[in-house]
Amino acid sequence: MKHFIIIVSFLLAPINVLGNPTVVSRSDESNLMNLDLRLSAMGDIGLVIEDIANQINFYDFGGLSAGVMDDNGAMSNLLVPAILGFDMTEDEFEQNEWYMGKLLIRGVQKIDEYNVVGGAVNIYSSKNQYYDPAYMSITKLFKIFFYDSLILAHRFGRYFTGGIRGGYIIKNIKITNPFRLDDYSEKIIYGEPSLIFQPKSNLWTFGVGYQWEKHKNAADNYTDDFLFHTIKLPVIYNDTKMNLGIMFSYQIVNSFQNSVNYDGGLFKIQTRRKIKFNEKYLMIGSGLKYTSGYHFYSLDFWRYTEADKTLEFGVGIAYLNLLGIEYQHKVYNKDGVNEHFNQINQGCEIYFIEHHPLRFGYSFGFAAPKYSYYFNELESIISAGFGIYPIDSKMRIDISARLRFYKTDDWWHTEPYIGISFYLTDRVDYLR
Repeated sequence: MKHFIIIVSFLLAPINVLGNPTVVSRSDESNLMNLDLRLSAMGDIGLVIEDIANQINFYDFGGLSAGVMDDNGAMSNLLVPAILGFDMTEDEFEQNEWYMGKLLIRGVQKIDEYNVVGGAVNIYSSKNQYYDPAYMSITKLFKIFFYDSLILAHRFGRYFTGGIRGGYIIKNIKITNPFRLDDYSEKIIYGEPSLIFQPKSNLWTFGVGYQWEKHKNAADNYTDDFLFHTIKLPVIYNDTKMNLGIMFSYQIVNSFQNSVNYDGGLFKIQTRRKIKFNEKYLMIGSGLKYTSGYHFYSLDFWRYTEADKTLEFGVGIAYLNLLGIEYQHKVYNKDGVNEHFNQINQGCEIYFIEHHPLRFGYSFGFAAPKYSYYFNELESIISAGFGIYPIDSKMRIDISARLRFYKTDDWWHTEPYIGISFYLTDRVDYLR
């Protein structure tokens, strides 16, 4: 009998901040989402510790619809996460405010060993209030996004797995102050067929995917349509000691209003290697991502950056699956000028009581040069949480809280996040 994995989460924000939060539309909002509360409480050491949503496979790493067949132990699952966060900073005039909330319902049902069906609904909302010197008044920006998608996968014999994913997205943004009222909307439909090929008796597996998107943008006195064409070519290597993922991607964007085309490329690689000793092990993890040109996954909120080139890399080490530390470095280049962000993440999971682990994490990062367009000047995150694994149960409960401090434009901000998640699997010991 098939079972559903059930997760109900109030999620916390990961440390990745790829933008300056003082701009009108916070460019870091797309990164304030982490579907794994366990890693979120442990300082987001996802390079070295594997969990629900960061596995080196064709679904999490490669972004292919066909990869859902073997994701999360090839088991049925239902994911229902939510996030709530806000800026509790009080400035001199108490004019700046920000909060965000997200709800996601995503399920996958394994019908049999050859067929999988799934879908997702995603609702996101935020408010950003700030003092606008151009109008010498308070400006308020409201966002609400709605996502809907359907995914199908089928295994063709032993060597091939095919998948298709499609859906639509609605984005609405309203900007108000005493002197202006702007409404912006975007409607997106998309489709993504993909195929995975695993040669006989070979540890290497190859995938290919094509993603088509049509965007219809509308604002006051302005409309435009965009077509996105993205080719994804992931390669995965797996054995008992090492997992390796390599990804090439190329994207073309056609703008009908301006009659211009944009293009860009992406390359990323990630590996985890297990070193065993005396029935224990160390996990060595590393990753690298490089983008050039106009490349971003538009379906993932506001991933786009104006940088001509971006480079992100990291390395880390973990003892068992319980204690780890990572170093990450980001470089964004615009018009030949580089901006850097250095970051250290560390975390642990401690079992003082069986089936009830405690988790702690700390992250620290800083930008160079000090005043950066893309990064915060300084950033620090303290996190803590615990898990509840009922005996002989297929459920996992995670509770977590984070407190994020960051400095930008010589001003400190404080943002708390809190969450809880419920997780059911087909096996009692899965991801414990």
